[in-house]
Amino acid sequence: MRVGFLGIRHIHAYSYVRALRILGVDDVQAWDADAAALAEFAGQSDVPAASLTSVLTASDAVIITSTTAEHLSLVRHAASAGLPILLEKPMAVSVQDARDIVDVCEEAGVLLMTAFPLRYSSEAAAIAASVRGKAPGAVVSLRGVNQSVTPTRHDSWFADPELAGGGASMDHVIHLADLYSWWLGEEPDSVRACATSTLGATSGGVAVDSVFTVLLHYPGGTIATIDASWSRRETYPIFGTLEVDATLDDGTLTFDPFRSRVAVHGRANHDERWDLVGDDLDLAMVRDFVECAASGRTPLATGRHGLAATLTTLNARDNATWLATSTR
Repeated sequence: MRVGFLGIRHIHAYSYVRALRILGVDDVQAWDADAAALAEFAGQSDVPAASLTSVLTASDAVIITSTTAEHLSLVRHAASAGLPILLEKPMAVSVQDARDIVDVCEEAGVLLMTAFPLRYSSEAAAIAASVRGKAPGAVVSLRGVNQSVTPTRHDSWFADPELAGGGASMDHVIHLADLYSWWLGEEPDSVRACATSTLGATSGGVAVDSVFTVLLHYPGGTIATIDASWSRRETYPIFGTLEVDATLDDGTLTFDPFRSRVAVHGRANHDERWDLVGDDLDLAMVRDFVECAASGRTPLATGRHGLAATLTTLNARDNATWLATSTR
């Protein structure tokens, strides 16, 4: 199979290249509107840079890892070429763009898969299996955190409201929004959020949320929270934290997919990093995409799943109560 990348500005593009190579997919090329970013990616990943036309005509499937604002345009190109698509989250920066993305793919009859790697965690699947079939209200509450460092060392465009559509809200809410809906089998009927910024205004004078919390209610009675903040220090030994504590009517469950790790300590500057040794979620997700693109099978995370989680994320972003930042 030949796989092309449309846009490489998202840090996950590197992990997806690694996964493709493990799967034996070596015919890979990439395009991005930013020539400098594309050249850097090509040099670091050993993936040939190509024109947009070349990627569209010489690929059997595409992975879109561009800035979020570019998603709709690139999906239109791929769908017109009849190519299966793996689309990075969140789906779009606006409700209309998100709906248009799904409509374009369904009208063209092409596969649209959303990049939700948490669905490929064996822990997440076990929780889904244990929760399904329970009576409504059996899951009393879900308390989730998905935090990271502020994206200054990589993917600084995440803090650009024009390119990303927001800040921490657009970066992190969607993972747990999708996971909760997958577990519960329903979408929230109430979404409330609070936000503030520790970054100041962007070049366009817009404040980007770096601290973001969400409160959700589901038709079955479950109450859930998401802390999606950029609250980890720059020297944190891993990219961030993702955990969920679930309270059921007959017990509790904890989801911590990155708990299996090895602490590596450096000698020169006494630094520390955590290397993950558990499930390779990106590999499992990319394998599913490659197999579905080849066979026509429905993936675990479809475009409709991506749309639902994106709408929840945009609802939280657009209706958040902004709090003043302390100057102390």
